[in-house]
Amino acid sequence: MSTKEKLQHELKAIVLVTLYFAAWLGVFMGLKVLILEDYQIHFGSVSAVLIGALILAKVVLILEYVALGYRLSEKSALSIGYRGLGTDFTDGGFTYDVVSHGLLLGYEYSF
Repeated sequence: MSTKEKLQHELKAIVLVTLYFAAWLGVFMGLKVLILEDYQIHFGSVSAVLIGALILAKVVLILEYVALGYRLSEKSALSIGYRGLGTDFTDGGFTYDVVSHGLLLGYEYSF
């Protein structure tokens, strides 16, 4: 995958995840505005929703590559995380394009 394709893939991912969080945060912001209107408190900030959604999206995309772990001893450790692994291969008429996401549970033993 070239640098341009990687950049396009990353931008597409961040836009989709940002839109998802913006929709949910927008709903919560709307509820907050409606509740505060009952008390004659005027509040509204679309920019707060968009900035919050962008921050949440980037955190989610970064944590896709980070695992949490606990070292049991000097030689062993447990880890948990969420991974997204993908491959995009084309050769002639054959195309293999797969993205797999899922929970990662691991046990590490070093010797």
